[in-house]
This record gives sequence, structure tokens and C-alpha cells, in this order.
Amino acid sequence: MPNLILDKINFEELFDIKTKSEKLFFDQDPIALGCAVHREWLIAPGFSRWADLATVLVTQQDLAQAAAIRKYYGDRILMQTLRHGKVSEFRRKLYGLIKNDLQLEKRDIGLIYRLPYFFQEDMAIDRVVAQTQPCDYRHNDRIQDQFTLIEQVLRSRKSGDYTQLWLRGQRDQSAYMMVIKRDNPYHRLITHLFDGSVTLSGLAMLKTMSGWNKGRTFYYLADIGLE
Repeated sequence: MPNLILDKINFEELFDIKTKSEKLFFDQDPIALGCAVHREWLIAPGFSRWADLATVLVTQQDLAQAAAIRKYYGDRILMQTLRHGKVSEFRRKLYGLIKNDLQLEKRDIGLIYRLPYFFQEDMAIDRVVAQTQPCDYRHNDRIQDQFTLIEQVLRSRKSGDYTQLWLRGQRDQSAYMMVIKRDNPYHRLITHLFDGSVTLSGLAMLKTMSGWNKGRTFYYLADIGLE
């Protein structure tokens, strides 16, 4: 098991594909190890979300989560390959990881840490898609409506952590999204507004999803006010 104590490494390098190659070997499922770190971070105040993989205890919950991740992405990448004949370099590497065909290197460690976050995010967006309809093609309309929360999604990237609030209004079955950075001092206040229905006004800007739901339309809410 590699020793990845954070004060002895440059964390930025963990997510940089140009990082000098160094092979990694694990005596446990690396995806399950990533799930264990993610689980501990969610439930244990003060636990490092990038804790040394050698310090976590893998549970049956983590193994089940790793199996779900393998099935979810394995099925999707396989279908994408069959439809289009090729996938991106990132998805090729992800497929190798979930099929245990990838020789892991130091530069791949970021994928192990991030994969549980990507999985939770993608599953949440799938639920949004299942509960809404594609938008029509109005663009930059000023609207006012009463909104209820469908999903609150953590979007974790190298640039920072963001909360996406996916909403549905009363006027249609479209998905609306607003976003706030998690270190915003008003983050807790804004997210708690959606414990019930909230009337908002704002610009409804037509956008399309990327990733697995590429092309699906939704509205991004900007210049928002409470009514």
C-alpha cells in the first residue's frame, strides 16, 4: 500500500495528467478505498477528504459502493463505445480502472479520490432528468415562479466545491438550476431556503447538459431575487 500522507506530497500534482509517472500498487480495491475516504469525510467532522488511502478501513458498505460504481460506469462507457466507436482518454482510463485493467500511476490517484464524488453527482443528475422534461427554446426570459427542490448536488472540481440546486417550477416540468460556491458565507442560508417552496424571479437562460446527459436542456437561473 502506498504512503500518501498529504504533508509529503504536492496535492495539486495528484490531479495533473503531466505528473511524472510512478506506478502504484494496492492490496485492496482502490475504488473501495476511495469510497471509504469519501464516507469517512461525510460522517466524521474534521476527517480529511484526501486522507492517506493506507489509513482507512474498507467496510462492506464501501465494497458495495465500489461495485455500484463499476456497474454504473462500465455499462455507460460500453454503450458509448458501441454507439460511437470511441471514448475520451478520461473515460478510457476510467474503464480500465473499473475493469481492473489499468496499471495505476501516481497521476491517477486523483481519479480514485474523485470517483465517489463523480458517482454521486451523476446519479443525482440522472434523477433530475427522470423527474423533468426538456426545455422549450425560450432564451434569457425574465420569469417568476414558485420553485421546489429536486436535488442538491455537490459539484467538486479542482477549481473548488459548488452546490447545484436543481429546481422545478409550477409553470412547467422543466429543470431549473442555480449554483453557489460552498465557501460563500451565505451558502447555508440560501440552501436552507429550499426546505419548502420558494418564489423566485430571475433570468431563465437556456443551457444544455454535458457528460452522460449531453444535450439535455435545462434553465440556468441568474440575477435571482426573492419574491
